[in-house]
Amino acid sequence: MKLTLEEMAIVKYARAIRNIQKNQVELYEKMIHEELGKSIPSLKNKEENGIVDWTCDIMNCESDNDVVDTIQRIKKIEREKIMNDWTCRYCGKNTYDVECDYLTGTDHLSCALENENKTNMTLNNVDQLKNQLTRMQDYITQLESRLSQLETRYEEPTN
Repeated sequence: MKLTLEEMAIVKYARAIRNIQKNQVELYEKMIHEELGKSIPSLKNKEENGIVDWTCDIMNCESDNDVVDTIQRIKKIEREKIMNDWTCRYCGKNTYDVECDYLTGTDHLSCALENENKTNMTLNNVDQLKNQLTRMQDYITQLESRLSQLETRYEEPTN
C-alpha cells in the first residue's frame, strides 16, 4: 500500500501519540490506580464503579478541582454503601455508630434478643398445643376404652 507524504505524517503523529500514551499516560494511570486503592480500599474488589472506572473518570477531569470533587464523590458513595451494610435486619435502623458491645453482627442486641424471645414464645405455644393435643388423644382413647367396656357389659333389657 502506497502512502502519500501527508498520510505518512499522520501515521507518524499517531505513533507518537501511542508512544506518549504508553510511556507516560499509562504510568500515571497505574499510579492513580494504586493511590485510589490505598485511599479507598473498598474499591479494590469491585468490577462496576471500581478503581478502573474511577481512574478513567479522574484522568478525564479538566481541572484539579474536578479531580478533588471526583475523589470526594467516590468517598461519599463508598461511605453510603458501608452505612447501608450496617443495618439491623429486625428494625431496619442503621447500626454503624452503635458500640460493638450492643451489637450481634450488624443487628442491635436488643432486637435480636426480642426476636429470640418471640421465637421461644411461639415454640412454647406450639409445644403447649402439642401437649394439649396429646392429652386430648389420651382422654379420647380412655373414653373409647370405657365405652367398649360398657358395651360388653351392657345387657339389653328383655320385655
